Order: sequence, then structure tokens, then C-alpha cells
Amino acid sequence: MSLTGCRTLTLDQAQIRELATRRWIAHGDKLLFLGPPGTGKTHLAVSLGREAIRQNYNVQFVTAATLVTVLAKPHSDGSLDKQLTMLGRSKLLIVDELRLLPVRGQVLASLDSDS
Repeated sequence: MSLTGCRTLTLDQAQIRELATRRWIAHGDKLLFLGPPGTGKTHLAVSLGREAIRQNYNVQFVTAATLVTVLAKPHSDGSLDKQLTMLGRSKLLIVDELRLLPVRGQVLASLDSDS
């Protein structure tokens, strides 16, 4: 069976093994998978998240659209800092489908801030 138009995420085995060590999580590093739909970004992120859970890390998975919806009310009522603190309690926050957000540049900049 052939899947027309499917592409795969290109990472070599050494990169996968390094990501699986979870050192990047322990150091608080950010990891961003970018690429066209259907390349395995979500699959890889969920796999890394599941492995982190096995190692007793607190992990959350959310779509970008859901995250924006969840943060909209706290943003309007002044409790955004509190909500962000609650999200920050997870050692690993997986945000999926960033490309689907029309404001993705602002979202990516927010994720990259150290505040």
C-alpha cells in the first residue's frame, strides 16, 4: 500500500537516541519540530512525552488551538500569570499544531521567552 504525499521527519538514529535520554528536558531546553503535515512530528513528540512520563516527568499535551482557548479567559480577566504558572508546573509541555494558528509567530515568540 502506498501513501501518496506522505513524508517522514528526517532525524538520524543518533539524534533520536539523544532526545530519548531526556537531557534536554532536565536542562529546561526547548524542542521544536517544524515541517509539513504528515511528517511524524506529533508521533515523535508523543513518543518522547510517553518516555518522559515513564521516567516520572510531569507531561502535558495540548493543541495550540486549545491552549489559546484555555488562555483567552485568563488573559481577559487578568489571571493569565496564574494560568501560565499552572502550565509551567509540567516539566514537559507538548503543544501540537502550532502551524494551524494564524498568530503562530506571536505564539512561537512567547514559547521562546525566558520569563
